Amino acid sequence: MSLEEFESQYRQELDKSLNELQTVVLLMANLEARIANIGHNLQDFSQAVEKFLNEEKGESSPPPLYSGCRSNKPRNLSEKATVWYCTIPVAY
Repeated sequence: MSLEEFESQYRQELDKSLNELQTVVLLMANLEARIANIGHNLQDFSQAVEKFLNEEKGESSPPPLYSGCRSNKPRNLSEKATVWYCTIPVAY
């Protein structure tokens, strides 16, 4: 194998690896956005369940079940998803 052939093969493999890495990064960004969206949906669902249960008990306008959760919803796929940190009330 000549130096030129080696160089050409090296560049092709490097290009292939960098393309795969770029694909993985894009997929991760998409996954992060989907996870954040699922988190928002779960929070909305939990609040709806809490409201329903409190209405069944005859209570009015209770605080949401996960009122301690904070997160900013990504506006597009280039933004990183945030991590949810929640304070969940527990009755003893």
